[in-house]
Amino acid sequence: MSRIKLLVVGDIHIGRGSSRVSADDPSEVSARGAWDRIVEAALSESVNLLCLTGDITDESNRFWEAIGPLERGLRQLEACGIMTLAVSGNHDHDALPRLADQLESASFRLLGRAGAWQRYTHQAGGEALLHVDGWSFPRESVRASPVDTYDLPADAAVPTLAMVHGDLDVADSRYAPLPRQRMLAKPVAGWLLGHIHAPMVEAPKDQPFIVYPGSPQALDPGETGVHGAVIVEFEHGRCLGVRRLPLSTVRYDGLEVDVAGIEDLSALTMRVHDEIESFAEQAGSEGGDRLRHLVIRLTLHGQTPLAGALQEEVEQIRADLELEVAGVTCSVDRVTLRVLPVVDLAALSRSSSPPATLATLLLELRERKPLNELSERSRRLTERVRTAMATQRRAAVFAGAADAGDLDDDAVREMVAAQAEALLAELVQQQGAS
Repeated sequence: MSRIKLLVVGDIHIGRGSSRVSADDPSEVSARGAWDRIVEAALSESVNLLCLTGDITDESNRFWEAIGPLERGLRQLEACGIMTLAVSGNHDHDALPRLADQLESASFRLLGRAGAWQRYTHQAGGEALLHVDGWSFPRESVRASPVDTYDLPADAAVPTLAMVHGDLDVADSRYAPLPRQRMLAKPVAGWLLGHIHAPMVEAPKDQPFIVYPGSPQALDPGETGVHGAVIVEFEHGRCLGVRRLPLSTVRYDGLEVDVAGIEDLSALTMRVHDEIESFAEQAGSEGGDRLRHLVIRLTLHGQTPLAGALQEEVEQIRADLELEVAGVTCSVDRVTLRVLPVVDLAALSRSSSPPATLATLLLELRERKPLNELSERSRRLTERVRTAMATQRRAAVFAGAADAGDLDDDAVREMVAAQAEALLAELVQQQGAS
């Protein structure tokens, strides 16, 4: 048999659960429940290997919470001839070795203990089908790149996958920086990564593929889109492809609704309802039969005479709206107003009134110019916002989080535009009332 099939999963974080979701059965939205679905998927997909790319448990104090479900699942996999390989991440650097020692199972292998690369070779009928080389976190923080010490012998006859938990292309990361170009230069078929909760699959032609399976259960509103695992298949030493497998019962996402021209609240309510219903149908088709909850962060934008009277309405939408579409319960976690009164921004920008500066700024932002090419006054405003956002990211509430990195221009642009639109709407409303 020369065909081999892998299920790749990372960042389960057993001990946590999806936030901002109300479920009758808490296990439905828990990472522990996600582990059960992972086992079910491995069995139904008839995989040969389950590869876990780190942060299986949330922290060392979750050891006893995790060991029971993990042991039961691994026994099920073992009974069906499925081998489980794992590397530890920054969250489970001490818990996963303890778990491996506790299990004492020949069907579970923790690779790369103490930060030393280690190889597992999968065989069938005496034939080597695949090498999996793994590296595990020896401690919570690792600033040296594991790629620098990856020197296991190349094997031209058998495909090799490298499995490691780390930060792709973040040179100063505290969580095992992984420089892409050095990774692509290694003689491997692909890289199986953990640490980043957003799924990513890169498969450039004639180069190793790079996979972040992402978190199998979306855990908070920052983890948007479809979440699950990844299937990788090889036959006769050749990769047949990489495909994503939805597993999460929860999906978080943003939805923008254009309310331009709407003149009464009933029409606005109908527009929002229809847009959410349509989006939920799409999410249901993408999320598979396991999806149960859709949590939306809604943005209303456009010019409407209702601009000054929407705050109470949107609060009711956030608090009260709940739809069920094709078995998926939809709720709204937050509503952002990007709504302006019906005004001529170009004419307003030429006036001498206080809103003129805001109108000029919004017109420049809509041209999508680089922020450093805005007019001097607009540039000063955007830099003040950038500084405030950076300060907030460095605040104590974010202590212990992964490095946020530099703020990109798009994030700053969106924040500036939102604040400018809100302030302009307030000023225009005040002038109209005076």
